[in-house]
Amino acid sequence: MEEWKIIRSIINFPFKEGGSLANICHHLPDPINTDVPNLKLALSFELGADVANRYCLQLHRAFQDASSKGSVLVDARKIVTTYRAAILAPSAFHNDQRVYMKLLQDFTIQYDGPSSTVPNNSDTTCNGWILADILNVVAVAAVGDHDVQCTAGLLNESIQRLASGETTIAVSLLLEALERCPGVMQNFRSQMISRLTSSQHLKLLAGEEVSCQN
Repeated sequence: MEEWKIIRSIINFPFKEGGSLANICHHLPDPINTDVPNLKLALSFELGADVANRYCLQLHRAFQDASSKGSVLVDARKIVTTYRAAILAPSAFHNDQRVYMKLLQDFTIQYDGPSSTVPNNSDTTCNGWILADILNVVAVAAVGDHDVQCTAGLLNESIQRLASGETTIAVSLLLEALERCPGVMQNFRSQMISRLTSSQHLKLLAGEEVSCQN
C-alpha cells in the first residue's frame, strides 16, 4: 500500500524534535475534511517545514485515493491511524485486540441512548464508534479486496448478526462481535505482521527466541 510506504518514509526522515505524526489533527480545523494547505501547515507545525514540503502532496494524494476518491479532502484521522499501525504492528503479534482498540481511539464518539446497542435500551451517554470507522480501522493493514473481506467483511457480518442496521456501535457490542468471530483478530494480526519492516521482523524473532529459552 502506498500509504504505508509514505508513512514509513516519514518515520525514518529526520523531523523536528518532539514532533509526532500522531498529533497533526490537533492543528487541523476539521480533521475529517482536510485539504492540502491545512495538511501542510499541520505537518510543518509538528514535524517541520522539510517534512511538510517533501511529503504533504504525496500523503494527501495517497489517502485521497484510499478514502475519498474524486474529492480534494481527506480524513486526516486515517493518516494518524496508519502511522499508529506502523508503530504498533510488532505488538499485534501478542496483543492484536489491544492494538486494534488503540487504533480506534481517534474515532471514538459519544452518543445518547436509547439504542439497541445499549444494555436494557436505557437512556444514557455511551462511548462508541461509527460502523464505517470500525471497519476501516480493522482493515488498516489489508492489501486488496480479499484481505478487506477477511477483516472488515467478517466483522461487519458479526456485528449485523448482533444488531442489524446499527450504524453507531457501542464498545460492548464491538467486543461481543469480536468474541463471536475470532477469525477477525486472527486475520488482523496476520495482516499487521505482514506489514513489519525487516528490522521489526528480526527484533520480533529475537524476542521470541529469548522467550523460548527462558
